[in-house]
Amino acid sequence: MLQGPQEDGSTAGSFYVELTNDSSRTCTLYGFPGVELIGGVGGTPKPLGMKDVWTAKLSTSGEKVQTLAPHTASAAFVNFTTRDPGASADVPRAEQVQVIPPNQTTALTAKIYNVDAGYVTPLVTTKTLTVGPMDTDAVPHK
Repeated sequence: MLQGPQEDGSTAGSFYVELTNDSSRTCTLYGFPGVELIGGVGGTPKPLGMKDVWTAKLSTSGEKVQTLAPHTASAAFVNFTTRDPGASADVPRAEQVQVIPPNQTTALTAKIYNVDAGYVTPLVTTKTLTVGPMDTDAVPHK
């Protein structure tokens, strides 16, 4: 999972969920990944109970079948609401992202990597994630 830089004071957080075909065969995928944030406030990390809001309803291009050659990737763009780290004692932090690829039932888990700061644990102030469809060009669907 890859997160871009966040501007100070911004309430919008985002990251890409990138899935790579690690096999030696071509594969296809279609649609949206299931996405859950895992973390909390102190204690043992647990699912934060996120609800996916898929953006295809808002998108003109919508979903499409993706054909992935071996060692190529597809990505989905995910938005969530966050806050500046100040005064955040009771706000949960996302320590990991759990992803179920389209048409699959097994979840994959990874840390969030920020292009400027390395691995991060962003604050999460909502239970809603806006998840875009998978895109072989790794272009966000905002």
